[in-house]
Amino acid sequence: MFSLTGSSFLNSSLSGVSKSLAQSTQAKKFSPPAVVAASVNSNGSPADRNVNVLLQSTLKEIREKAPPSPSLASQLSANEEETNLTVGGGVEDVYGEDSATEDQYITPWTVTVASGYQLLRDPHHNKGLAFTERERDAHFLRGLLPPVVISQDLQVKKMMHSMRQYQVPLQRYMAMMDLQERNEKLFYKLLIDNVEELLPVVYTPTVGEACQKYGSIFRQPQGLFISLKEKGRILEVLRNWPQKKIQVIVVTDGERILGLGDLGCQGMGIPVGKLSLYSALGGIRPSAVSIYMMLGE
Repeated sequence: MFSLTGSSFLNSSLSGVSKSLAQSTQAKKFSPPAVVAASVNSNGSPADRNVNVLLQSTLKEIREKAPPSPSLASQLSANEEETNLTVGGGVEDVYGEDSATEDQYITPWTVTVASGYQLLRDPHHNKGLAFTERERDAHFLRGLLPPVVISQDLQVKKMMHSMRQYQVPLQRYMAMMDLQERNEKLFYKLLIDNVEELLPVVYTPTVGEACQKYGSIFRQPQGLFISLKEKGRILEVLRNWPQKKIQVIVVTDGERILGLGDLGCQGMGIPVGKLSLYSALGGIRPSAVSIYMMLGE
């Protein structure tokens, strides 16, 4: 370390400093840069021209002899490797056009985790007011639900109270199907705890009337419909079903629905009701249930 305390500096001293710096750089591959203190003017520049020249030459000498940092060198080598590893063998594939035509070892289906508003519209995971305070923060539901937490048991009691207000069995059936499309967990909890009372609503005899009026009470499609329009494209239709791990398949052609005759696609209420009972009473996972409807005409 050396210091310049005056406004001027002798040329002989400058040459001595440069010689000592040259000898130290030759003895060692690289040494930390020396700290130079010099008097400056009010504008921040050195007070003497010789001091300015000395500082510039010293910094230039240090930059020339200093090796590149390991992080910079590794970054440069990584960039060179990325440049050399081009798909087309020539120009770098900046936009991924060449790699898009290569074989991709991934399935065409994607799995996403719903959160926020989308979670409340997902019947498989929606719990309504049963979401706890911690779950509402974790799934970005804060403000999307009323500020009250209701247990699932209390939800069952409230739903059964509402179901008993309907005098027409078809209205109870529509209320149950609406609950299944909105909150699947509560639907099966309600059906398991009150199976004796709700079994005639979900299945026979109410499902017969529901199939006859299926076109009038239709809200959302349930199951998979296959008609003659899909001739030669059945595999494509089957791939459109979102669930891939299937445990139970219910197939019907709708020709004989509870002695009511050929109802066509309106007979979808039968496999829907069967699979609801399979899940509630047989322990089949609802997410592993697939419904297929074969239409003869």
